[in-house]
Amino acid sequence: MDKQTKEKKIFLIEDDNIDIMVFKRAMKQLDIAHSLTIFTNGEEFLNYFEDFTFLEGKNPQLTTYSKTGSVGINIPDILFLDLNTNRMNGLELLQVLAPKRENLFFPIVVLSTSGDETDIRTAYKYHVNGYITKSISFNVFVENLQIVIKYWDTVKIPKGINNE
Repeated sequence: MDKQTKEKKIFLIEDDNIDIMVFKRAMKQLDIAHSLTIFTNGEEFLNYFEDFTFLEGKNPQLTTYSKTGSVGINIPDILFLDLNTNRMNGLELLQVLAPKRENLFFPIVVLSTSGDETDIRTAYKYHVNGYITKSISFNVFVENLQIVIKYWDTVKIPKGINNE
């Protein structure tokens, strides 16, 4: 795949070092220009955004200033989320974010070893945009990542945060 002209801002919430390494290797193989921000659990992700008003249900401008006046929050183009993380797991994070999704215009895609129907239904109930089970095959995993990234690069969504 050719390098994209615009660097993709990818967020990954994953606490397993092997899965992080596999994800990095897959992204490298896809040859997509990207930055990768890794959080080890949902709590860490929320702490990253703690100072920003959109998590309080307000609609900040797209320039995204924090309450303390700092500029430049890194809003992801795609958030990949593992369900089985310590402290605050993926489903708990989705539950916290669900009422705020009207202000969050970035896709959240679950990457999980769980193919449990209850987990899948719960994730979609909390407004996840996609659910992929982690494949045993590295090549299938790479193909799935490519499909998801290409899809979200193709469809039109508002940028990062609602600025109505």
